[in-house]
Amino acid sequence: MTDMETAGQLADVFLASATDAGAKQDAYSESDGKRLLSHLLFAATVGWRPITDVFGWAQDPEDFTARDLLKDHGHLSPATSLEIATPSSRLHHAKNRLPVFLQQWI
Repeated sequence: MTDMETAGQLADVFLASATDAGAKQDAYSESDGKRLLSHLLFAATVGWRPITDVFGWAQDPEDFTARDLLKDHGHLSPATSLEIATPSSRLHHAKNRLPVFLQQWI
């Protein structure tokens, strides 16, 4: 993975695999969750971290390792997005969606 576009495509794969066919989806929540997952996956890639770290970051909204990795590697826009994501919004996605589709891959 070399860019955020590819990270978004990988996030789509995770989301599709964890979503039941015909399930009603909240477009805002899904796009916000996809964006969060894309940023976390890209941070793991640039920092050479395993996907299990992505799962941990998703579980802990106070862990800004992903943000720091993105900053350290010059990816300021996604780092800023993670920085301004409120802990409560990260916690919402961590508790409600991210673990579901990450657990099946780790």
